[in-house]
Amino acid sequence: MKSILLKIGGSVLTDKERECTLRESEIERIAGEIKGARASVVIVHGAGSFGHPQAREHNLGENPTTRGLIETHRAVMKLNNAFIEALNRADVDAIGVHPLDFIMVEERRVTHLDCRVLESMIEFGLTPVLHGDVVIDSKRGASVISGDQILRELGIRLDVSMVGAGTNVDGV
Repeated sequence: MKSILLKIGGSVLTDKERECTLRESEIERIAGEIKGARASVVIVHGAGSFGHPQAREHNLGENPTTRGLIETHRAVMKLNNAFIEALNRADVDAIGVHPLDFIMVEERRVTHLDCRVLESMIEFGLTPVLHGDVVIDSKRGASVISGDQILRELGIRLDVSMVGAGTNVDGV
């Protein structure tokens, strides 16, 4: 069965002006809308104010460190968990899938992404929820991977009928 691949911008879920601040009413609204989908959905969300500040603080773009990887990943996991909890409250059988666990890059380009687990989750009736993250980079140690990059890679690798984006940024 073909799935819908849906990207939710981090700025929709979070207040980008205030570090690690959720937009709880938006999260609840979006969860309710996803419940109404008549197909299986794979969700990718951006990091918003969870992840971007930590990546900047630890200079992950130029000089990745293990501490920077850990702090950034922990922050995006918090957002992912909050979104999953809202989806579960809306009776969406959502489960978090962390890119750090199964995506590798070289010089910021994806070299490994095995979709078999995602496909099995979908077949079982789960809604996988991925997010922008920091992943292992075979040349640099670690690199940030955006939700948009993940969306592109999944769009190529998964059997999807539609790709959609939810954003509150003009022109996107």
